[in-house]
Amino acid sequence: MNNSNVFRLFPGAALVSHAALVFVLITTISVLVGPVFGQTTINIQEIPSSTRTEKAPNEIVPAKSVVRGRAVYDDTNRPVRRARVMLLEMNSKGPERLGRTNGSGEFQLKDVPAGTYFVMIDVSGVITPLSFVDIEDAISERFDVGQLKAHFDEVVVDGIHDVTVKVRAHRGGAISGKVTYSDGDPAINVRVNVMRKKDGHITRVITNLNPTAVFGIQTDDRGMYRVVGLPAGEYIVSAAESVDHDGSGGGQAGDYLGMYGGDSLVVTYYQGVAKADDASVIQVNEGQEQNEVNINLVDRVLHTISGTVVTRRDEAPLTNAVISIAGKDNVSATPLFVPPTSVATDEQGAFTFREMPDGVYELTIEPPSQGDDADTNVDDEAQPASPATIAKTKKPLTRKRQDVTVSGNDLTNVAIVMTEGANVSGRVTVEGDRPLPRDLQILLKSLDRQLGDDRQQLVQPDGKFIIDGVPAGAFDIVVVFAENENFYVKTITSSGADLMNDHFLIPESSEINNVRVVISGDGATLSGKILNPDGELTRGAQLVLIPSDPRRWRARATYLFGTSDNNGKYSISGAPGDYLIIFLNAGDQPRTIDEAWIRVRVATAQGVMLMPSQRKTMDLTVPTQ
Repeated sequence: MNNSNVFRLFPGAALVSHAALVFVLITTISVLVGPVFGQTTINIQEIPSSTRTEKAPNEIVPAKSVVRGRAVYDDTNRPVRRARVMLLEMNSKGPERLGRTNGSGEFQLKDVPAGTYFVMIDVSGVITPLSFVDIEDAISERFDVGQLKAHFDEVVVDGIHDVTVKVRAHRGGAISGKVTYSDGDPAINVRVNVMRKKDGHITRVITNLNPTAVFGIQTDDRGMYRVVGLPAGEYIVSAAESVDHDGSGGGQAGDYLGMYGGDSLVVTYYQGVAKADDASVIQVNEGQEQNEVNINLVDRVLHTISGTVVTRRDEAPLTNAVISIAGKDNVSATPLFVPPTSVATDEQGAFTFREMPDGVYELTIEPPSQGDDADTNVDDEAQPASPATIAKTKKPLTRKRQDVTVSGNDLTNVAIVMTEGANVSGRVTVEGDRPLPRDLQILLKSLDRQLGDDRQQLVQPDGKFIIDGVPAGAFDIVVVFAENENFYVKTITSSGADLMNDHFLIPESSEINNVRVVISGDGATLSGKILNPDGELTRGAQLVLIPSDPRRWRARATYLFGTSDNNGKYSISGAPGDYLIIFLNAGDQPRTIDEAWIRVRVATAQGVMLMPSQRKTMDLTVPTQ
């Protein structure tokens, strides 16, 4: 069902429709980084979304179109020669069509399926769609599609006919300068990052898909650097010295990236300051260069952070726990896709980080392997274990986060106590004493995306479930159905709390055994076609059904989301009720919808009433923006 407490699995269907830009970034990074870490691929774990779109059965998407054209520089009309060409579709996670221009700037991409694409010319100095996407926003699916449409032409492909395009490559701005030590010597092999200052905060920028754009450029033998392909905007620049924080002599995997540098926490910003908030802003215009952006590295006293890790249950030292460290003052300076600096505890549970500047840091502690192949939630015959059996089993330790502050001195005797996870159990029932759907699962979806502490467990035939090893924090409870059955979640409660409308707060090492989930089998479905204002079928149109009662607008669990498929069809299922139909504009993201957003759009919203078990058909027209 299309609320934040329901998610269905369809054979052959993707769990989440990630943006193509994210897919291109991640797959490119896998090519660049994979050999370094002994990997050839990166597995992307797709997280159940708060939205779902039912696809038309046996839908066949044509893939016979040829997109051909010529790429030229916008300012000179000269060809862009021997450059990589990509078709980026915003409503798919790939595979993307790749090609290369010839000596005349011409290119041809075959077997292109129906879709709406941006054409990306990936060559140094040219602005690309990636330049407008902050990686953290992209992974969270919050990036502004409207901004991309304002800067790049879209190409519409029907999957049958050929399309000819002329692509104009716009030269971006550039920032260049020199990095020196306090005595005037050039700072060689220092990593330089350029970050955009936007809407009052700093966002990390990737200009294109070459290694230096991804990992950060390094200064040459004169201490010089140059970053190109920047869209117009305000930027700050940082320089990070190569520092051996972990005492490994540069042997960590992250620092093995060599010319890209490791995760140094000794950072200086233009002009000569230690914090991003104090950095001088540089205005960049397209086609122009801001040179003489010179950085003199701050001369500072560095310290150590040391301490021990023990377990709460027996106060014993914890060996081989992995502790990673990240600066909270200068998060933007951390290189993209490079693992943070980390150390492992010794036999006494001790750890040390070296050469740390003053600042606030976040430690993330991962317990040692506790038998990853063992599952305390199943018995010896791989059947769901009973709550009594699980209660007798030693609970696994959970990862932990802890802040520390360095201020003028070494920080010693940092005490980290690792705790066992919580146990969460309860029962699922079907309204009307109907049988449970088969292969029903309960997912605890963590709100802390960085840690990714989701926990999922199969519901037993009698409706009971238990999930152990749950870290402290805030979660949403998601019911995972195995088939496209007409079920939806009606209520989720625990100790009187309504978990349909509130987050599930789980205390450290707690025992919660009263979660009650009630599902119903009388869900309604609204389906039909979506047309644009000219009466043409529209693919990729996003809409949301919001309860008409304003008192329910706070409850995101009541929102029903949908998207039209390649044939302009949509289908949305959910709880019966009275709804408002609202279309999302370019740049709107489902996860950001709130009461204020609804109030702005409610005046033009169309209403619809869905009755229990109803299958209602309604063709809709996207309003003019």
